[in-house]
Amino acid sequence: MTSFADIGAAVIGTGFIGTVHVEALRRIGVDVRGVLGSTPERGATRAEALSVRHAYGSLDEILADPSVDVVHVTSPNHLHVPQASAILGAGKHVVCEKPLALTAAESAGLVRQAAASGLVNAVNFNIRFYPLDQHIRERIAAGDLGEIRFVTGHYFQDWLLHDTDWNWRLEPGKGGALRAVGDIGSHWLDLMAFVTGQPIVSVMADFATFVTTRREPTGPVETFSTERSAETVERRMGTEDVATILLRFANGARGSVGDRRVGGRGGLGLGDARPPLARPSRPAERGAAAQPRPDGRRRPGRGRPAGRPRGGLRRHVRGAVPGDLRRRGRRPTEPGPGVRHVRSRPRRDARQ
Repeated sequence: MTSFADIGAAVIGTGFIGTVHVEALRRIGVDVRGVLGSTPERGATRAEALSVRHAYGSLDEILADPSVDVVHVTSPNHLHVPQASAILGAGKHVVCEKPLALTAAESAGLVRQAAASGLVNAVNFNIRFYPLDQHIRERIAAGDLGEIRFVTGHYFQDWLLHDTDWNWRLEPGKGGALRAVGDIGSHWLDLMAFVTGQPIVSVMADFATFVTTRREPTGPVETFSTERSAETVERRMGTEDVATILLRFANGARGSVGDRRVGGRGGLGLGDARPPLARPSRPAERGAAAQPRPDGRRRPGRGRPAGRPRGGLRRHVRGAVPGDLRRRGRRPTEPGPGVRHVRSRPRRDARQ
């Protein structure tokens, strides 16, 4: 068995998620040989900031490096298929961020190539590695919740609230035709499949775009950045801000999910199990604001938008090396349905 310290990794992408992968790999002892940025200059700058020994100038340079065993792909979505395909073709293991591809046909082709290669391969649906999610999956598999009949939940963020908020995910050519669903809804759908053990077999969705025109900065933009550019260009939006989806699972269960990337001036939640909850939306605090401590001291913001759990890095540590490269041939946990709220067959009240 090979130890983690003997595994050499390269990371494609030096933005928000690329940085998370570098940190996660280091935490489990994997040697990060280098990173590949969107340009050689950016790659060199980020490699120095991350204390990574080398900035690759191209993907070909990574593929020619015999010290690299596995490559993590965290580039924009439209690059996933060609990069992952080239990595597999070079005989290296690959961990690819979601979505795997922009179309089902593209992803199916890549799945066939990965299966034929015999190499370790995975898509980074890391939320399933939360200990609570693992526990719920075990409870459902053991029958502790009875027959699963209804699954519901949501994944909400608001870091694209303003028309001045911009990111490459807003461009269909780079992010794909689905934005809220493809980027964050896919996490929820994978989790539901994983936790319940039931694949989703059919869907019906309603999409809405509320911010129909945005102002794209003329310069580069960091994901989740709160900075505003003085020079912008107006762009019409063609992908969804909000999605509501009805689901059917393989066992006949029904479900629903809501995904959004925009918010309003505030929020109001109503339910029959607890009093109404009103909460203001504070866009200025999304990602950079300092947070108070009980002792009155201030701690710096974590760089995550509203709606992004704080356990992200720990989940990436769990999922950083799928199937464990120390044991060739072992595959990542098979996807199964997941659940945010589960309603099972009611149990008879003991008092009746």
